[in-house]
Amino acid sequence: MARVPVRVRGMNAAAGRGAPLAGESERPQRFPHASMRQLVVAVALLCAAVAIARYTLVEVMAGPASFVGIARPRQSVNLDFAQTGRVAQVLVKPGDRVRKGQPLATQDQGLAKAVLADAQAALAADQVTLKALRSPTLSPADRAALDQQVRDVSGQVSAAQQASADAVARGGSGVGQAQQTWQDAVATRRADAALLAKADCPDAGDASADGSAADTGAPATGTASPRPTATTATGRSCAELTAQVGKDSAAVTAALANLTQAKATAAQLRDAAAGSLTSARSALALAQKQRTAAGAPASAADVSAAQAEVAAAQRVVDQDKQALGQLTLLSPIDGVIADVGGIAGELDSSDGVRLFAGPQALQSGSGPAFDLFPDGSAAASEQNGTRADQQPLITLVSAENDAVAQVSEDRIPRLRPGHAARVTVNALHRSVRGAVAHVVRVPVSQGGKVEYEVRVTVAEWPPGTEPGMSLSVTFP
Repeated sequence: MARVPVRVRGMNAAAGRGAPLAGESERPQRFPHASMRQLVVAVALLCAAVAIARYTLVEVMAGPASFVGIARPRQSVNLDFAQTGRVAQVLVKPGDRVRKGQPLATQDQGLAKAVLADAQAALAADQVTLKALRSPTLSPADRAALDQQVRDVSGQVSAAQQASADAVARGGSGVGQAQQTWQDAVATRRADAALLAKADCPDAGDASADGSAADTGAPATGTASPRPTATTATGRSCAELTAQVGKDSAAVTAALANLTQAKATAAQLRDAAAGSLTSARSALALAQKQRTAAGAPASAADVSAAQAEVAAAQRVVDQDKQALGQLTLLSPIDGVIADVGGIAGELDSSDGVRLFAGPQALQSGSGPAFDLFPDGSAAASEQNGTRADQQPLITLVSAENDAVAQVSEDRIPRLRPGHAARVTVNALHRSVRGAVAHVVRVPVSQGGKVEYEVRVTVAEWPPGTEPGMSLSVTFP
């Protein structure tokens, strides 16, 4: 009798599969493919959960890594004059807050102002000439004014000539008097030296007839001291004659110095008078040129040449104004004076202050302001525009500070601009939020570890935060 298959479901089906029917052979059991996939997924999830739990436990136990930092100004500028010159005034002191364009220091401006005044006068004269060429028809009053100008300048030339002659005469007289005084002193010394030589004194041989030993003012040397009681045929003792020769030598030295000074004074008077005379003659030539140009019709070539002269004179004025402006040191930014490296009277140039003699000379030196991570290289000073034996006149820093930290290399790959940071000012025990501005991709070796400089911007610092304060920086 044939068996009719019965379809069994549920647990009975599983039980039925557990024992083969009579006459049936036992078949091996296999897991379905779906069950195998579920097992693999479950094992992977378990491993991931273990790893996450371990990482979380480590983070909770150790806490976020903290890095050493410093509050550094966003900008630091070393300021010096473009041209070499003496510092006339230093208008600020360390700690002062300044605005952009505010004067900080000045150099001596006397010569520059005089040069500018001369250039402006030349420009005004050229402009008058050009105007006269463009409008040759003059009223009687204008012509009379030009004639009077020529007469006035002619009088100035005559006065300058007389002043030059007087200066030469005065200087020559002073030199002649000083020359005569020196010659008289030399003659007196030679006469006294001759008396000393004839006196047969022990030291008489040390003072020559021409006074060579006394020229230097050095005391005569000999093998024996003069005897105060020894007298000569003139009734004067050897000691008196020796002392007199010494006085004569001193008088010769003083007379020679006076002669040198008289010659220098005469040269100064002569040069000053010559300069005044040259200026007066130039003014006269210009006035005559203006009068001639005003009385005759001008050609196109004359007008063009006059225009070129005006343009050239204007360029000179502009250059002199720029040179005068460079003698005042202006603040390029709003900020705080961090250091003043010089005082009035010292020599400053684009390389820094030289001949430094101010109070800061007692300090060990000042490099770039608030340099947290110096590289120790000699090139650092050159890159900041100063040499080791010089320093900037004024160091200016911006009022805004950033947090700058040294971060280990394992944290750098996760830091991007905008990454959150927490900055703690150690001295104030206050913390604020910040954000990564940028990472300087230049590695720094610190005790065998590789670190990178990370700059963090802070919107609002705790009150009392000063540039250079130490920080602790973390990146959650």
